[in-house]
Amino acid sequence: MRGPGVTAFLMVLTLADVVPTRARDIAAPAELTYWRVVYSALEIEKETAFLTAGSKLGVTGTAGDMSLFIAGSQGNSLSDGERARRFGWPADRSESQTRLMAGFERSTGKVFVSLAVGVAQARMQRLRQPDPLLRLMALAGVQSLEARHVSALLAGLPPSILRSQMPPSMETFTGGLVDLSLWYRPNDTDYVHWSLVGDSAAQSLWTRLRAGTRLAGLPFAIGPEAATAVGRNWHKYKLGLHLGDASLWRFGLAAAAGWITDETRRSGAYASFSLHAKF
Repeated sequence: MRGPGVTAFLMVLTLADVVPTRARDIAAPAELTYWRVVYSALEIEKETAFLTAGSKLGVTGTAGDMSLFIAGSQGNSLSDGERARRFGWPADRSESQTRLMAGFERSTGKVFVSLAVGVAQARMQRLRQPDPLLRLMALAGVQSLEARHVSALLAGLPPSILRSQMPPSMETFTGGLVDLSLWYRPNDTDYVHWSLVGDSAAQSLWTRLRAGTRLAGLPFAIGPEAATAVGRNWHKYKLGLHLGDASLWRFGLAAAAGWITDETRRSGAYASFSLHAKF
């Protein structure tokens, strides 16, 4: 799925934002409202970083409380990409995600819900990586070297050191996707936001709960957040603070930071940043 077709799809959704408003009004029925959203998010967890960008194209009905949309996004591991650049690995040795989906949004008073389903493709490292010493010995054979000499030189190095210097073996999965988001706003200053994303391609399930309030005089809301995610061979928990409902020009901004613990019981800091613009 990741390729010229997906790239063209995302470009069409993004470039649709620059279509003259008057031309859109002429082509579209007067009772419908068409809109576009572009967004990007950066997730940093200990030593890893993952960047996602995407677009959403929607239409709202006459009542104004119901919308249908299509969306697409592409995500890539920045930490994998930096490591590939440093060691000269092929570009396809970094983890990535591609998602295409369709869904609806509905607002009923104090509650807003968004639900989307679609297809996803994920490129991930194989769970069982080939033995690094055997791979190096095979490479030595290709280069017409004495494998026994290579083995003798590297026998004293731990496998983890050898593995860190070699490009990982990757595999690609395709599957289904569900994305659910629920907002509750009892008034103009407070909110509760719950999100759930299940991705069978990435073999992961992620959920997050946020509560925020806008204190007097502040241009943003602040509050706690808690999140957890499970995957095919990992799980992690997050607890921190977030800033939301912030804006800069026509962009909506959000940020969060806190503490993360994973299945290895190793703890560390995390941070996230996101922005979106609706046209």
